[in-house]
Amino acid sequence: MSSVMATNRFGLGAKRGELRAAAEDPKAWVKAQLVPIVFSRELPSTAEAVKLLADFKKQKRMAKRKKSTLPEDFQKDLFKRYLTDYFQLAIASDNSVSMRLLRFWTNHFSVAARTPNMQVLAPTLQRDVISRHCLGKFEDLLLAVTQHPAMLTYLDNVYSIGPNSAAAKKNRGLNENLAREVMELHTIGVNGGYQQTDVTELAKALTGWSINTQSPTVDGAFQYKGWAHEPGTRRFRGKKYADTGVKQATDMLKSLARDPATARFICGKLVRHFVNDDPPPAIVNACVKRWQQTDGDLRAVFITLVEHPGAWDPKHKKFKTPEEFVISSFRGLRLLKPKERLVARGLATMGHAPYKAESPEGYGDIQQDWDGSAALMSRIEWSHEITRYVRKSAVKFAQNMLGNSVSQRTLTAIERAESSQQGATLLLMSPEFQWR
Repeated sequence: MSSVMATNRFGLGAKRGELRAAAEDPKAWVKAQLVPIVFSRELPSTAEAVKLLADFKKQKRMAKRKKSTLPEDFQKDLFKRYLTDYFQLAIASDNSVSMRLLRFWTNHFSVAARTPNMQVLAPTLQRDVISRHCLGKFEDLLLAVTQHPAMLTYLDNVYSIGPNSAAAKKNRGLNENLAREVMELHTIGVNGGYQQTDVTELAKALTGWSINTQSPTVDGAFQYKGWAHEPGTRRFRGKKYADTGVKQATDMLKSLARDPATARFICGKLVRHFVNDDPPPAIVNACVKRWQQTDGDLRAVFITLVEHPGAWDPKHKKFKTPEEFVISSFRGLRLLKPKERLVARGLATMGHAPYKAESPEGYGDIQQDWDGSAALMSRIEWSHEITRYVRKSAVKFAQNMLGNSVSQRTLTAIERAESSQQGATLLLMSPEFQWR
């Protein structure tokens, strides 16, 4: 049972041979999976993506003057390539625990691809920043995410102009979106203790945080534009911050990263994601303590979660989100090179299309978000479609995916199935597979 929990609760579902590999020491198996995720370098990095978009904008201006047209679907095509690379990596990965952590943090720092430009920028936040920092210090992760073009664009900070700055005459005003979401969603949480004046002060400090579209570097595309920055000392959450340019907002963000409320808010989310919709206080407290001891070392905090006995309590259950369901299905059925249309169609019909969350809060992470009757019907229909590619007995798949956690009732239903496709569909829709 422990190896099943290792591969399914902490990983993205067992693929062939993983239950056996995790059986000897499940906790050690989980911790050994904590390695950096490296994406294909054949696809554009953040800096390259920003340059592509800037060049395309110039081409559009030229085409307009010449009264000609340009194809505008390169963003859509590149978005599909980014997603294909991610899902192929997640499905085939030998380190699915790290992939699950990557997915958790990508949803925590959610951005939506609602525009052609965001279709290009959104995936690069995960690929270049979150993958690099999600096993390091939270402070570094927060700063890198906040300075990334996807976050600056999605939350409109590129349009935020200090009312008393040199750029104020351009009729653009202060935008508080990024400041508000950084506090409410990314750090201390809505109950973390802040006032509207704190939102405004952080927003003023963040004016000038923008994108270098002309000459982005290999390290990214962040640019501080002093002419757009609101001058003056800021008073933020009871402390004064001198007008030190880009450092003013950086110091404010660091104070949020180090706040005890941030540790509690994020540790609660982490335990909720991995263990139970109602996070057990003992596990949360242990993670918070480790966070404070290590100044927010995310690897250390996660290891504390993994080593806590309560995290392995079989009474705790998590209902798989559609993305978890899709990835674990491919892994368990040994379909390690999935058809892109099956992934995209499945996630779209189940309401979990990548980078399409309705708000910066990201997608829901509890049972009631995903277990409605229409949602379950979508899972059944998708399961029936994917299992067309299955030719082997579902009983064998059940043993490889779920080991001895499969109930006799489920095994009997699979054995009595009229075809391998029907048996595999019953397996994917079984309670043992739907829950982790």
